Amino acid sequence: MAYSKCPKCDNTYFEVTENAPTKSNYKLLFVQCSKCGSVVGTMDFYNIGTLIGELEKKVDNISLSSSTSSINNNLNIVNQNIANLFNYVKSGFDRIEGANKNKKDTD
Repeated sequence: MAYSKCPKCDNTYFEVTENAPTKSNYKLLFVQCSKCGSVVGTMDFYNIGTLIGELEKKVDNISLSSSTSSINNNLNIVNQNIANLFNYVKSGFDRIEGANKNKKDTD
């Protein structure tokens, strides 16, 4: 099995350190030799996969809540229209009932 070695001092132990390079908008993680500090690689400070997963959940929640709101809105409109139709039909029956009552009174 091959072991990674520092290109400067041949050390085989490495560490990860946080760094914010000058004129950089982002922090980085440096993989460096634990003995001499030579940087042998960099990694993103934030785990991109985790960030994407968190954003996906937020987008799903936004879509779900706006869909729920839209459904509730539409249900309220349907309920109001049913109530209006019920009142319209009821008033028609009341008029017919009143007319029938008047007709019986005159007979």
